Amino acid sequence: MKQILIVLVLFFAQGASAQICVGTAGEVEWKFYDNLLNSYIEDLLKLPEFPNSPDTIKTLYRLETPSNYKSFFGALVEGFISVPQSGNVSFNITGDDRVRFYLSTDDQPANATLRCYTNSSTGSTNHIKYPEQTSEQILLQANEFYYFRLEMAEGTGSDYAKVFWQNDFLTPDVWHIITSNYIHGVDCAEPVCPKRGLPCDDGNASTIDDMEDGNCNCVGKVNTSNSCVGERGKVFSYRYENLPGSNISDLYSGVNFPAMPDNGAALQYLTYPPENTFNEIGNQVQGFLTVPITGEYAFNVTGDDNTYFYLSSDEDELNKENYSVHVPGWTNSSQHDKYPEQTGSYITLTKDTYYYYELNHKEGGGGENFSVQWKTPYSDTSFWKYIPNMLMYDYDCELACINAGVLCDDGNKFTNNDQFDTNCECVGTPCEVGECDDQEANFIPSESCAKNMQVDNREEDNWFSCTKTPNPNPAHEDSHWIQYDLGNRYQLLGSTIWNYNGADHPEYGFESVAISVSEDGVNYTPLDAGVYNFPLADGTTP
Repeated sequence: MKQILIVLVLFFAQGASAQICVGTAGEVEWKFYDNLLNSYIEDLLKLPEFPNSPDTIKTLYRLETPSNYKSFFGALVEGFISVPQSGNVSFNITGDDRVRFYLSTDDQPANATLRCYTNSSTGSTNHIKYPEQTSEQILLQANEFYYFRLEMAEGTGSDYAKVFWQNDFLTPDVWHIITSNYIHGVDCAEPVCPKRGLPCDDGNASTIDDMEDGNCNCVGKVNTSNSCVGERGKVFSYRYENLPGSNISDLYSGVNFPAMPDNGAALQYLTYPPENTFNEIGNQVQGFLTVPITGEYAFNVTGDDNTYFYLSSDEDELNKENYSVHVPGWTNSSQHDKYPEQTGSYITLTKDTYYYYELNHKEGGGGENFSVQWKTPYSDTSFWKYIPNMLMYDYDCELACINAGVLCDDGNKFTNNDQFDTNCECVGTPCEVGECDDQEANFIPSESCAKNMQVDNREEDNWFSCTKTPNPNPAHEDSHWIQYDLGNRYQLLGSTIWNYNGADHPEYGFESVAISVSEDGVNYTPLDAGVYNFPLADGTTP
């Protein structure tokens, strides 16, 4: 007969618009959003995919995110905190680059307020670099649930976010990371939307190339006889140089406008991120916009200096005066309400319809930026969102043509030597991973559960299995577990399990382990107490 020892590590680590409720105890989800334009929280909130369609989701067992994960990304963690005894609690965060921690007065997300934050990087254990890192004392009642939200934005270099607290039921004058004993995940929320770009069926037989938009809408390409409707997903800005002045009229009166731009670049959105590279320039973008559902939409424009956005009542550019917003002076990239002219009223837009749009921008000196964002019938209207490129089409009837051989940016990370060809198109030479000029294009990600990725990427959690799987013991739910098949019947006099014991992090490692035994691999009996609680490590080197 066999005797099989099952060690089930429960991984109780030591120490918006949808309705949500308290979920699984001891764990929360880390949602990762790639391709931020900048390292500001506002850029995370503007992403079309936020929060409905994260690029990656990982499970956390304490309020500490993965570190050194990637560049230019944002992250969201939300859940509930509960304490075993009533008392005052202070919170503290460390992070790189920018982190915000919100806590509600109860279990309702609508009541969450910003408690502490950092607008620049800190050391991972530097709790006093900025006064804003630490919250005021907050009275929490025992066994009540308090909703929290952690937002993070990363540029380049290191990246992490950690949430600590001080309270009377731990050491009052020491910052402790909030561990699985005190956190719960989110339940009742709407399911995550399919990722943008995945094939789908929009139910319209007259459309082609139906794709998910990242917000649970399926959008197809409408057939049209308009030869000016060009490539889907292409947003291209033409630049005109050596134009003195900062007024939009200085662009219109330029001798080379609009037929002879000096250069141009593909844009990720209808957005030119803040730079301070050029002076005395103008930009023009033309194209067609579609919407994923029929409904009410509003538009806002930001820019430095004058920026004008026009939207036609249909695909005819002659009707572009139907809707317009503009920046009469200048704004920064997230300054949406400096001038009343920046924001337009809500208008009804119809699915499967092309609308011609045009953006004109004039910069005098200093920094330069422009952006058009919208509020939609399917997204949170508390902030403006970037317009997904998959809803936009290039304008193939523009007069602009740039001389062949002029260097440019085709917007594709996997090309080198981008330059304009004889057809006035910015094109590059495809490059192999490892040979591309763009460093991120040279990154080779591993399959999430490939053999070299079977464990978590953080040192303190690197004994986690990649995903939860069905437990051989039917008394347990899907979980992380280890099974030892001894191959025969033996008398076990003892067993040693080494826990994490780092000098700087005694709180790392597991706290609770369930052990059960079986002689046939089918019927299991808990071993003695069944669940064993491990004491906090002392931090000494074994």
